[in-house]
Amino acid sequence: MREAVAGGRDLPSALITSRSRQVTAFVRVQGRLPAGLFDLEAVPRAARMLLLSACDGQQATIVRGDDPRRALLRLQLPCRQARRSGHTTALGVDWGLNTLLSAGAARLHGDGRITALGAGGMFRTAGGLARVHRLRRNGEHLHAENGHCRQLIG
Repeated sequence: MREAVAGGRDLPSALITSRSRQVTAFVRVQGRLPAGLFDLEAVPRAARMLLLSACDGQQATIVRGDDPRRALLRLQLPCRQARRSGHTTALGVDWGLNTLLSAGAARLHGDGRITALGAGGMFRTAGGLARVHRLRRNGEHLHAENGHCRQLIG
């Protein structure tokens, strides 16, 4: 698979393994090879609540409307806007549980090929989440100790 994908030698082994499993499962169910990446991916499901902790109030604001299922997200875009047609470069951004934010850029070539521009990037929250869990456990332990001391005093 590394030879079949442009820039495949730079891809992580875990990505190649997971995509290989996706292709195998797709062939088993559909009886054919996928036409592209969009055949492999299911429709994305968004969480009911999305935290935008990486942006400040000047870059993005989110406001709830009358309907509890909807929210209005306002982003401040750059002052210089690109042409509406003829784009050949795109930025894809995704969020998830293990990687809070991952992004990658791609270029569309004249012959219809799409290639990645670099390896992309991701923001992982494992360290922050581990600290939050540790602090929660410490707080629960102190709360239990406090309750035990109150019983002994009483």
